Amino acid sequence: MTTKRLGCGWQIGFFCLSSLWTLSGTSRGGALPESLEIGDSMRNADAVVLVTLSKFTALDPANSWDFSGTDPRAILNEEIRPRGAYDFHIEATIIGDLKGELSVELPRLANFYYDEAKLPVEKNGTFLLFLKRDKAGRWTPVDPTLPLLPISAKSIANANKLGKNAEYIGILLDSLEDPVSRRVILYRLCGTMDKRIANEAFKFIDDKEPEIRDSALLCMATNQDVRAIQKIIQMEDDTEKKMGSGVRCVRGLSLYHAPDAIPLLNPAIVGHSEYVRINAMFSLARIADKTSIPFLISAMEDDDSQHIMPYSAYETLHRMVPALGPPKGEQEFLAHSDEEIQLLKQWWDWQKRKPTAATKPATMKPANP
Repeated sequence: MTTKRLGCGWQIGFFCLSSLWTLSGTSRGGALPESLEIGDSMRNADAVVLVTLSKFTALDPANSWDFSGTDPRAILNEEIRPRGAYDFHIEATIIGDLKGELSVELPRLANFYYDEAKLPVEKNGTFLLFLKRDKAGRWTPVDPTLPLLPISAKSIANANKLGKNAEYIGILLDSLEDPVSRRVILYRLCGTMDKRIANEAFKFIDDKEPEIRDSALLCMATNQDVRAIQKIIQMEDDTEKKMGSGVRCVRGLSLYHAPDAIPLLNPAIVGHSEYVRINAMFSLARIADKTSIPFLISAMEDDDSQHIMPYSAYETLHRMVPALGPPKGEQEFLAHSDEEIQLLKQWWDWQKRKPTAATKPATMKPANP
């Protein structure tokens, strides 16, 4: 298996598609890969409150922190924030009935978790805080790695105007106007389903900060906005050529299940970087449209020294078309790939002449039982 580090610690692994099938969400009606589902954890909050920090008390001695499980870059860059007790004043309650003062103990935070954004969260500021009750009845953050989301003055004013009609997606989107908040909020919204998010994120796909571009495109892909597809492909191909490494947003190509993505994803599996091709193939496997077949056959002839794409394309096609029978194992396919590809080309030519037929032509080998 070959892996590449992408952005904030995400990795994409290349191995046969059968190992990746569950991750692609094929059997779950286009559900998000697990690593992106955390973005929607906000929906699990028992309470959402708009708060201002009134007091912060560090709970760890300055020179005796336990760095176990902490990203080493944060240690080297002295970006660690101590675990602490945060005393907040509740300015407004979006969900739940909390009022007055609130004290919450938060875990040690690092800029790493905030997409490397420099946020002075131990100083006065206004934040959106998503909370749930633990078994002991205490309030704890829904997501301990991103507990405090900075809110702009505009969003505070709008929330006050809306009163009980205020809702957290609107508050977060209003805060995108603030450059300090933008990077964190887009990063936090990457896995959240709401059409408004895609429209707002589109404004930042050409932002000067690559982290903001990445998150904006992932927000759009999560919400099935096909305007992101060509931009993701271009960014990945360009970055791969210049730097030999990819971009985090390339994973967005694996999130599509909308039919209007097909014409943009089909050509993406031929002639682009491996990361573009494999992620686009995830979505095409999920959608399973017959217009993808000639592109998959072309991908089988890809000049790939590790044989990743040819076999993935071969296996994807067999899963899309059960009449072809179960796919052969990787080694067996590679040993007879020229013959297999030629047979599939014959089958596809025959299908085009008889589009309603569901069986193989006589020149095809019978499917294995």
